[in-house]
Amino acid sequence: MMMAAPSFMMMFLSLFNGLNLFSLPLGLPPGERDAAMQRVVADGCVVYSEWSGRADGVAGGKGLDGLVADAEILEFVGDVERALMTRVRAEVPQPELTPLVDEAPNSLKAVLASPGCLFVSVGSEAFPETDGTGNPGIVLQRLRAGLVLGLGEKAEGFEKHLLSVLKVAGVGSPTALDRVALPLPIPVGPLMLHREKGYVMVALGEPSLTSILDGINEKQPGISKDARIQGAFKEVAQERTGRWQWVDVKTLVTAADLAAGQSAMISQGAKILGLDGVESITSTQGLNAEGSILGRIHLHTDGKTERVLALATGRALKVSDFGHIPADADLVVAKSLNVQKIMDAVRTILKEAEPSVLEDMEQAITEVETELGISLEKDLFTAFGDVWTLYDAPSNGGLLVSSPVLAWEVKDPQQAYAIFTDLMKLVKAQMPGDIGQGRRRRGVFLHERKYLGHTIYFVNSVGDNDNPVAPAFCVTETHLLMALHPQTLKGHLRHIEAKGAMLSDNKSLAERIADREAIIYSSCDTVAVGRYLTPIMPYLGQIFVSELQTERIAIDSSTLPSARALLPYLNDSWMVISRNAHGLSIDSTNGLLLSGGESSLLLPVFMVGVRPTYQAGPPDVRFQEVEEAIR
Repeated sequence: MMMAAPSFMMMFLSLFNGLNLFSLPLGLPPGERDAAMQRVVADGCVVYSEWSGRADGVAGGKGLDGLVADAEILEFVGDVERALMTRVRAEVPQPELTPLVDEAPNSLKAVLASPGCLFVSVGSEAFPETDGTGNPGIVLQRLRAGLVLGLGEKAEGFEKHLLSVLKVAGVGSPTALDRVALPLPIPVGPLMLHREKGYVMVALGEPSLTSILDGINEKQPGISKDARIQGAFKEVAQERTGRWQWVDVKTLVTAADLAAGQSAMISQGAKILGLDGVESITSTQGLNAEGSILGRIHLHTDGKTERVLALATGRALKVSDFGHIPADADLVVAKSLNVQKIMDAVRTILKEAEPSVLEDMEQAITEVETELGISLEKDLFTAFGDVWTLYDAPSNGGLLVSSPVLAWEVKDPQQAYAIFTDLMKLVKAQMPGDIGQGRRRRGVFLHERKYLGHTIYFVNSVGDNDNPVAPAFCVTETHLLMALHPQTLKGHLRHIEAKGAMLSDNKSLAERIADREAIIYSSCDTVAVGRYLTPIMPYLGQIFVSELQTERIAIDSSTLPSARALLPYLNDSWMVISRNAHGLSIDSTNGLLLSGGESSLLLPVFMVGVRPTYQAGPPDVRFQEVEEAIR
């Protein structure tokens, strides 16, 4: 019946992701945790995901706590639910099905507000040796999996609704969720539906159901006594946790290789790439003191940095690496990459995987070196360092990503200047120059301009009205600089010359990368993102709700929340990836509050981070220098 609703309803849910009741992440804001969830897991767990109950939030609270309890947001959620349900009811083909549809939101809300877990296990015994032809039966025989929902007093109502759904779907007519078996097309037993006390569960076969029941009735410890998993969770512990995830990567690869056979090259491919060094991945999501979504991830590698993991071999970031970035930067990314070690790793991988591709790569490198007249390893990599930074700053004319400055650390200024000058000569020679005919001039040129003792090179397009950028380049004593326009580099050089306030003076930045070997740092002024978006939302919202109303979905522009219902709850966002003796750690906060708990696994390095926060001074201190210049 839901399928009969207009497809753009999914667009609507996506637009308000994180605000409406259908998409708030499980376990956030964190509520009560159910100890039974860890006990229900069958022996040999390889995948585990648990979430706590969801708290109601606190009116006037910070971040997500305050957002979910805001009166205007609650009114908006109620209006959306009523409008959507009214429209869905109109699509119900049979009137007797209306009560079933009416109960769906209550069942869904019960699931989202309750603790639960999902697990997959394959037994703790070692897999037997095979001839390498592939034997999925061995893995399937040991496969245990289950989904458990701790619905408490709402379990009975959920059971009645689920039984009604099964009847309508033509899956028999069970009168209770008592080991209801749904056949599956794979030899692992039926899918079992069952209710035990305040728990509703879906189990893969009878052995999985037995494990779940034993855990609920405290007849087995599950993973609650598993030293390896509990130790991994301690690596990513936080004060207010709402979600816990664990993946045994090594055992999964072994099981997949056993099932698919050596011809699939799963284990061999992982070994060639160096991914066999990843033992497990553990993560938690919760809320920090400011109510922002806090994500912590740990990749356990025993400190290995071979092959693909060579991406983590760059030197540790220092506060001084941010000494050229204006203090008001609203987007910052810093990455430390040991290019020499990465190239060596690529050579090692290709030598084993594709020797012919390695030969092509070496030939291409030789051709590039010949054309440039330099050696990448002896000249380029010794002239420049490991650290790359990208930033955008309002005081430099930027708006998040409108005027980015990319900088590469310089180690040997004299050598770097010589390489850069030769490269610019080569680029200039490759430019087409004048290509126009007749009275009007057209062409593409590499021009240069002296500014504050530096030479800025930029691509000057003449007569090309469709090209809004003029890529610019400059080398200083400390960095090779690149930007989309020469004005951006002029602003950067002027700020350096004036010895303006720098991000390296920010105490929050120092705290985030202190006492750790940080190799990636990203930050974004997410509070500013909210300020940039809210002015245009009424215009976009009116267009969208107008279209919704043509489909008889009763949502008008007055339904949408105001800026004052959103902006007070936005906080800073940032991410740090660091290297340690056990592997790689990723710590991040998301102050936009728009992502599910699992989203921290997919945080994009170049777009997520923090708004730099001053420790003292008036609120407008970030723009003090600009205001003084205007006066």
